[in-house]
Amino acid sequence: MPPPPRPAIPPGQHPLERGRYYLPTPMLVEVTEKAVSWITQSFPGNSFCGSTRMGKTTTRRYLRRHLPKQFPGILTYGMSCYTEKTPSLPSFFSQLCVATNHLLPLEAPGRMMRRAVAQFVISEVRNTGQDRVVFFFDEAQKWKHIQFDWLVDFTNDLGDGDIDPTMILLGQPELYDVRASLESADKENVIGRFMAQMCELRGVCSQADLEACLKCYDDPSLLVYPENSNWSYTRYYFLKAYDRGWRLANAADKIWEAFGEVKVRNGVPGRKLIVSLQDFTRTVHAIMTRIGPRNEASPRLSMEELTGIVVAAGFGVPSPSEADDDSDGRDGDEDAEE
Repeated sequence: MPPPPRPAIPPGQHPLERGRYYLPTPMLVEVTEKAVSWITQSFPGNSFCGSTRMGKTTTRRYLRRHLPKQFPGILTYGMSCYTEKTPSLPSFFSQLCVATNHLLPLEAPGRMMRRAVAQFVISEVRNTGQDRVVFFFDEAQKWKHIQFDWLVDFTNDLGDGDIDPTMILLGQPELYDVRASLESADKENVIGRFMAQMCELRGVCSQADLEACLKCYDDPSLLVYPENSNWSYTRYYFLKAYDRGWRLANAADKIWEAFGEVKVRNGVPGRKLIVSLQDFTRTVHAIMTRIGPRNEASPRLSMEELTGIVVAAGFGVPSPSEADDDSDGRDGDEDAEE
């Protein structure tokens, strides 16, 4: 019996090409385990820190997608933290109103917003049959002390409604400086609630990490499209080779070597080779879409071509935030959500 035909997917609509897929990297698996532990033990909060392009936005999106599988019905909310020279109570809670989809008029007094959004969240959580809720605060290093105080107040309001909130902060490494500043100001209550554990987000740190990530593309139980089919991403793009037993993970050594060569050639700082999630997923995207269509039974991945792909993906090229020390930067994780 001949193999089933390749799925007819319109150009540009495969999740890999749209950058809308969830890649369970070793780091994200570890992060999920930590978050599940915090929620299970009713921690009021904790933090994840990572440099630009190491996956903060990806982590938030991944957790918001996967936590309901561990805690059916649980509500999760996400909010970006903004730089404000003079933070205000109305501004803080109006942002929380937006994050929770509460329709309270944004010109309402701050204390009214605080009570209203707390009661709204309590009601929404109770409707799910849960007594837990999770909030994610992205770019938390931008907050001043008073904003953490307001978050403490909001957490207390939820607790008074018999709801266990877990506030997860995500931020740049500057969040460690914020913690030190809070410690100097005797804000141990803030640190104890939201920064008792500060876990580092890392990229792809070894060939073994790289191989584990590549295996996700090979395995239809981890990444598949169309849904409920047997078409892994590697099979879709490398059909002939895949059907003859070739897997993208077979090329882990060559791809890792290409990153290493570019690191040396471009003078990428740091003794250890670390590849950001963004650079990794863009590299895989190019390998799939440029080399896969050749439809070779045994794909030829030359070092020259791979290093060109790695450079084009952005590895070894400073991002705007890395080139400008005054920039707050952005995650740049949109190329592959997870």
